Amino acid sequence: MVLIPLPDNDRYCIDERQATYGEYRQFIKKMGKKFDGQPSECSWNRDYGPSEYYLSTTGVMSKREPSLAEADPDHAVNHLDFCDAWAFCSWAGKRLCGERGDDPRRIRMFDRDPNDHLGLRTYDWVMPGLNEWLYVCTQGGTSSYPYGEDWKDGLCLDHWKLRAEGRSALRVRDTAGNECRGTHPPYDRVFNMIGGVRQWTNICSSTDGRCQQWGAIDRDWATHCDSAFVMYNMRSATGGVRCCADAVPGYSDRR
Repeated sequence: MVLIPLPDNDRYCIDERQATYGEYRQFIKKMGKKFDGQPSECSWNRDYGPSEYYLSTTGVMSKREPSLAEADPDHAVNHLDFCDAWAFCSWAGKRLCGERGDDPRRIRMFDRDPNDHLGLRTYDWVMPGLNEWLYVCTQGGTSSYPYGEDWKDGLCLDHWKLRAEGRSALRVRDTAGNECRGTHPPYDRVFNMIGGVRQWTNICSSTDGRCQQWGAIDRDWATHCDSAFVMYNMRSATGGVRCCADAVPGYSDRR
């Protein structure tokens, strides 16, 4: 993890990259059929996935994805629901990234105007100083993208990079040579904040049970950090995971 200092001298930690299929396999093996310890909103979750299929626009399950056993262990794990991501971070001794100061044992719920699809008018989580994920993506609120102000095709995992490198571009574990990162410490040690697999965060709507995923890139146009999100039903197996954690008192961040 990477230690993130804040202007008020508070600190927290964030994973340098998304969790991989190999790491998620360890979680599945360790947990087995143990589903206790999840928040009450996840009492329905009795399968940690990941799902091998997704719902098409017609509502039909289609397009088989690699199973957990078949997937490349160095690819970012995908097709997790919110509760899978929550449980994985908890198992790892961490928590989902969310709003600063929230109780890590609870899901952060906000009341969203049902006519406001994204909740922009009813909650101030878009402020980088509050949202732990967004704070890192914007290099402490100083840039539009993880690497600066100007969009660069193929720098992060977008369709330009996939065309150039093929499926090898999906491997996230080896960060050597990865330029999808910040330009100065500590943000230069956090990779792939946008592009590739979207990451669940602990910010959800009590109105309809949708939770935020961050890191989305549109196929055809540049996506700023503060607009690189979607909201999905927490039961939708559509995302990956990057965890946060509270900083340990006395911890010194060393390379």
